[in-house]
Amino acid sequence: MATFEVQVESLTGLDIGASTFPDQDNLTQYLIDGVLDVTEKWLRRNPQDKERFMTVTAEGASQGVLGTEAQIVSVVRESGTDDDWIPCKKIGLAMQGPAANTDSIYLASANDPVFAIESNGVVNVYPAPGATTNAYKVYYVNNEPVDEDANPLTYADDGIKFFPKGKIPLVVMNASMKCLLFAAQYLQTTLINECVTNAIVHANTEIDKITDISDKIILEVTEAVSLTDSAGSGIQFAVDGMATAVAKFRADGQAPALFGDSTQYTASEGMTRVKAALDNAESVINSDQPSATTDAFGAQANEDIELVTSALSIASQEIARADAHISEFNAAADNLVKEIEGFGSEAGSRISWIDSKSTVWNGWSTEISSRLETAAGYMSEAGKRMEIYSKQYEWYLNLYNEIKRDYIAAFGIETKEAQ
Repeated sequence: MATFEVQVESLTGLDIGASTFPDQDNLTQYLIDGVLDVTEKWLRRNPQDKERFMTVTAEGASQGVLGTEAQIVSVVRESGTDDDWIPCKKIGLAMQGPAANTDSIYLASANDPVFAIESNGVVNVYPAPGATTNAYKVYYVNNEPVDEDANPLTYADDGIKFFPKGKIPLVVMNASMKCLLFAAQYLQTTLINECVTNAIVHANTEIDKITDISDKIILEVTEAVSLTDSAGSGIQFAVDGMATAVAKFRADGQAPALFGDSTQYTASEGMTRVKAALDNAESVINSDQPSATTDAFGAQANEDIELVTSALSIASQEIARADAHISEFNAAADNLVKEIEGFGSEAGSRISWIDSKSTVWNGWSTEISSRLETAAGYMSEAGKRMEIYSKQYEWYLNLYNEIKRDYIAAFGIETKEAQ
């Protein structure tokens, strides 16, 4: 015959082992509880069947046999002849004295023995027992389930002593119900809770990392903003320097003016000095300076070579002076251009730095998205597992109710009464 473990596994679909939920130790206890439950329920409605669940103590030669609270079927005492057992009548505890008093009308005799049960389940018999031919023993409903060899009942057994064989399937059903409840509770309180807790822990880990990355991005962006939006930023400083340098070429709303000074083109200043020198050169060549006969053309017309040479010399000096003024202007303008280019290069360099940083930010942003997906994945996986566990939980409870219905019906009692 299959062991109780195999029978319960077959009925419930559970895999029961040394480290399962429930395990073999749980099953052993459920079998013991089942024997007691079946015994109590059956005898409640069928008290005439006590003998089917009965065991007997060893012969006692002194008071104090049994010592456990059990349902007593009968007590017998030897009559003074070995194995001549006489049924004992039950008396109250207060009658123990009279039953042993030789002067009492209630004195018990070997052929009319009595017994009393003390609060701790100890059974005393009168006349007091003795060895050999005056022993007594107690028949009672067994309350310590054992296997066929009278060893403590375990999951590995396949039979129960002092118990009707026809009622053993009820014990298996009772243990199966308890195993199913254990498995359902384990699913609900352990697996589901662990599943959700683990998912939350892993998701929080990802969120913590996202927070760290976000903090880095904020710091980097703040630094970039300080280089762009604030008045004292590096880029703003460079752009302001460019604007200042450009402003030196043209006064606000006026004609072009180097260094913002329009006199560079007027009043014998700046470029007007170039014009004056060129005008002077033209005057001595062909503008009647110092007179119509002494300018280069006039002197040449008079074939005055000396005056022609002198006029051309003066014109050359004025042209040289104009060229010097132009060189001076170009040098100043070139310096301004270089200053503008320098500020522009600085601004470009800082903008390039921001572009490089933005590449890093984008990478971090991608990582944030990836970690968010990972966190969502943990929660999604937890949801799927919970759905599986919930269905399994429901299956356990449905099977439990089916077995319970058959179990209760076997005793011929209503469900409410059984509870």
